[in-house]
Amino acid sequence: MKTKWNFNEEDFNKAIKGVIEQDASEDFLGNLYIGHLSFDLKLMDYEDEIGVVLDADLYIGGIDSGYGYTSINNLPYDNDGGFQVLNKQNVNDFQSFYDFKQYLERKAVDYIIKENNGVYIKKMNMDNIFDWS
Repeated sequence: MKTKWNFNEEDFNKAIKGVIEQDASEDFLGNLYIGHLSFDLKLMDYEDEIGVVLDADLYIGGIDSGYGYTSINNLPYDNDGGFQVLNKQNVNDFQSFYDFKQYLERKAVDYIIKENNGVYIKKMNMDNIFDWS
């Protein structure tokens, strides 16, 4: 599967800082694209024992449910949940940005396969990146 990142080491450091300091003021940090899927990486404050975490919210390109359309090409996309990436328990587990990227790519693929029974991999060409512009 081909991936494309709109999330760099500076964004990673902002995510780490946000989780450690429990500050979600800079919420949207970037994306991981896999085929027609976009995982938006956002700091979220759940205002409970979970606190501030980095979430990966899943959006699927090419599905016209009326949820949303890309800003430039007006291509349809839909929302389909997501998962927690960084929290107070694992924020110090990564030795480098590279380690984090490998972890997130594995976690995203696991989510696609396990949570959705591989439906996206079976139905969509995961070797081409959807035009999210």
